[in-house]
Order: sequence, then C-alpha cells, then structure tokens
Amino acid sequence: MRILITGSKGFIGSRLVNHLANHEITELDKRLEDDIEPYFKNQDMVIHLAAKQSKHTSEEIYRVNVQGTEKVARLSLKYGCKLINISSICMHDDSPYGRSKAQAEKIVEEYANEGLKAITVRPCGITRRKYLPWLIDANWYPVENLIHYIATLIEDPFDHYRVIEIKGRGNWGQPLKKKLHRLIRKLKHLKSHE
Repeated sequence: MRILITGSKGFIGSRLVNHLANHEITELDKRLEDDIEPYFKNQDMVIHLAAKQSKHTSEEIYRVNVQGTEKVARLSLKYGCKLINISSICMHDDSPYGRSKAQAEKIVEEYANEGLKAITVRPCGITRRKYLPWLIDANWYPVENLIHYIATLIEDPFDHYRVIEIKGRGNWGQPLKKKLHRLIRKLKHLKSHE
C-alpha cells in the first residue's frame, strides 16, 4: 500500500515509518502551509501525525493543527486517499492545543460527511516503554502499542467515520501496579521480621 505520513520525523512518525517498512512510504515532514499537494498524488492512505504541542505559540498551534489538518483532509478527499487522523485525548482540555485538536476533529468529520474515508484516533499521552515504571499512575500509553494499533487500522474498511479513543494503562499499567504493590508488601513484611 502507498502511504503518506505527515510528521514522519517526529516521536511517533519516525517509529511508524520503520514499522511500516513493507509498505511504500512517502514521508512528509515539511511545513503544511507549503505546497504539499504533489505528495498526495498516487497515495492510497494518509496518516496525519504532524502537530504542534502546547510548548508552541497559540498561532503556531492553530496554523498546524487546524489549518494544516484542513489542508490534509481536503487533499485526501481530492485524491481519494483514506485518512487516519491522529488527534489527542487533550482535545477535551480548554488549552490552545486542546481546542485546536477539537477543531481539527470537527474539520475531518465535515470532510468525512462529504465523502472522505477517515478515522480519527485520539490517544492519551504517549511514552516509551522504558519510562513506564515511573508512570504507573499516569494516563500514558506506550508508543509501540500505538504504532501497532495504527498499523492494524490500515486494513480497516473505512466504511464510516469514527473516533477511536485510546486510554492509558493499556495492557501494562494495572498488572505492573499490582506487582509493585505485592513487592512493597513483601519488603515491609521482611523488614518487620528483622
């Protein structure tokens, strides 16, 4: 399958490019306000990861997350590409980033109503597995799991628009938390018998 990935050099994008090596990948890691239309020609799918986060100015966030997503959705519809739009659970927040992601989701849904075959994935915070022991009580999700999940969506029939929310503590948080609690109880027990 021919897949265009926006934000291909980012934290998620660079890993996704490696994971999808058996597909024909086109990387788009340039400013979305530039002429990006040629990248959409002859693609089967677009995975839209490009985004600006809260550390950027409100104007930068709006330009990339809202206007950039509108451009990606419009070009995906024009060239008949399926679209996997990566949003964020932060779209529920009243921050510039959260508001921009909420607006971007509405834009994708509007284009889906016009015929765009699209899915929005709304993950919680993403981290690397090696940091998980420090994040047991946080709402985080391993980047490896998200990449695997996105890869499975490539085969989706895209028969209707939907939003898929991915919450933290996927398959690791609670079991690890229980193991740590058992370990702490054992250590306390050993200490009390010294």
